[in-house]
Amino acid sequence: MPWEWRDPYRIRNALYPIYLSWPLALMKHFSCDYQYLVLISPYIAHFPLMALSDWYLWKIGKHTVGKDSTKIAFILMLTNMFMVEYEIRCFTNTLEKILNVIAFWFFLQQDSHFSRNTVILTAFITVSFIMRNTSPVGWIPLLLHKSWNQSIVPFVISGITVALPLLVACVYLDSIYYM
Repeated sequence: MPWEWRDPYRIRNALYPIYLSWPLALMKHFSCDYQYLVLISPYIAHFPLMALSDWYLWKIGKHTVGKDSTKIAFILMLTNMFMVEYEIRCFTNTLEKILNVIAFWFFLQQDSHFSRNTVILTAFITVSFIMRNTSPVGWIPLLLHKSWNQSIVPFVISGITVALPLLVACVYLDSIYYM
């Protein structure tokens, strides 16, 4: 276990380790917790998140720069050795990137009304913030710009109805996890 989850630091949220532990619990329940499966289970759990991130990245690319440019960007991304080596690992940084890519898609879809897009955008930004407290740094100017040009009301409503309950739930979960 990395130092961030140990005494006296305890600076990381427990959501991601809990998510990564589900395959382990299933393997134990079905008595198929063999060493090799246990070793690769976090990567198996991480794979759907990476696929979801790539799908949203593809949608963002098509929406902003077009299909041909997005194809070139994906070729460059998939041949970038740093990306290939580190994106598949179960790092909190990678989870932060995944959450922010998905949130950015919903940011692009956000209009001046409170909607499903606002709820999803707020939920992903909040969970990203819970994972890594530096995550909102890039969101502050984007949300200020969107609020200034459209309306701040959807973000205030979403902050109260989505972000606040998520923060409370995660503080409660962390309190249980670190007891």
